[in-house]
Amino acid sequence: MAEDRTDLMSTPGRTNVVVAGVDGSEAALHATRWAAEQAQARSAALLLVHGWDLPRLGLFGRRGDRGDRGDDGLSATLREDGDRMLADAARAVTEQFPGVPVSCRLAAGRPSEALREASDRALLVVVGARRGRLAGALLGSTSWNLVLASTTPVAVVRGDHGNERHRRTEGPVVVGVDGSAISEAAVGYAFEEAAVRGVRLVALSCWERADVALGTPSLAVHRDPSELEAEERTTLAEQLAGWRERYPDVEVQAVIDPGRPTSVLLERSGTAALLVVGSRGLSGLAGLALGSTSQALVSNAACPVVVVRPRHLVGAEQR
Repeated sequence: MAEDRTDLMSTPGRTNVVVAGVDGSEAALHATRWAAEQAQARSAALLLVHGWDLPRLGLFGRRGDRGDRGDDGLSATLREDGDRMLADAARAVTEQFPGVPVSCRLAAGRPSEALREASDRALLVVVGARRGRLAGALLGSTSWNLVLASTTPVAVVRGDHGNERHRRTEGPVVVGVDGSAISEAAVGYAFEEAAVRGVRLVALSCWERADVALGTPSLAVHRDPSELEAEERTTLAEQLAGWRERYPDVEVQAVIDPGRPTSVLLERSGTAALLVVGSRGLSGLAGLALGSTSQALVSNAACPVVVVRPRHLVGAEQR
């Protein structure tokens, strides 16, 4: 279990919490401020989490269980460093967002596991990144374990999503739609986000199917483009219909684009406040993003990206 070591305030109900990963990097600090802004908009609390683990030792060394390997000196140093990182991040957040309740958790264990455990029933979990890879303690497969396995929406915020040029709070929320049950979760999250921000929602559907994107022959490429567009428009309208009724005040722009999904979404991210995509987990992003597409979006989008996974799919994978 995670150990709470630097609680600044008591965090209210777990369903009204935004969680942010802290690793001492500038990218993580930037993401923490972004997470605090999300918490403030939702009248939610912010939980800062740092996971520490003893480094792998030797060519054939094995990682210990939650740091219990008898190396008390190193463990104490890692805990002290973690406490300092959390305190610094909490101080920066409370100075800028004094009305947001903030608490901190120092967890013995892998960072992705600490974040997944802390955010199980949270509104959102936020991690920092720098272009091309996630930063600090959330590098490589560890970060992707969180993105692909979390039951909570995961926001990836790069350090170059800065206040002056890249953070466009007045910009629209852009969501990729492909008509699947997986993108349904992303659409729902995007509508809620647009409602909270008071901005327009751009729902984007592409003609190009996953098999075309992967270079596999498809009958779709031989069909009349106008027929394809009509099909896409019908699918898009059907997936948006229920959400339009639930969020009648959200202005929706339904866009059909005959381009490659990755390229289209990346281009749209240049003027967006947020990009939302659905994910099936280990298989990648459904329809809109197979293979490396999800990594391309997270690594190269000009705005923060939220990856949403339906909870029932997570449960099915774990059975």
